[in-house]
Amino acid sequence: MHAILRYFIRRLFYHIFYKIYSLISKKHQSLPSDVRQF
Repeated sequence: MHAILRYFIRRLFYHIFYKIYSLISKKHQSLPSDVRQF
């Protein structure tokens, strides 16, 4: 159960990180290709 919770937290963290990163990269108009692996 604890491992599942940690997995969901990590998934949520990566999702938020990707959203913020895509927002920033839209402002700068430069999105690295390796970011899409998330």
